[in-house]
Amino acid sequence: MIVYMPSLVPLQNSPIQNLTGYLVIFIIFFVILYIARWVYRDAAARGSSWAWQWAFVTAIAFFAGIVPGVAVFVIYYYLR
Repeated sequence: MIVYMPSLVPLQNSPIQNLTGYLVIFIIFFVILYIARWVYRDAAARGSSWAWQWAFVTAIAFFAGIVPGVAVFVIYYYLR
């Protein structure tokens, strides 16, 4: 007796799943830029001449990974 099992491949390539993936990437990108903007505005409000460097390094560190990003953010928060 042969049992027919439908393929799951069409479900794995659904447009909803692709849209969800793009949405998650967009949200992560937005959060990274928001954190960098917050660091810039906080450093500028405190009179730091290095405000744009802090924001740039924070953004690059978050793009490199969550651990380096959090480490730079914690260092900034401690040194401010």
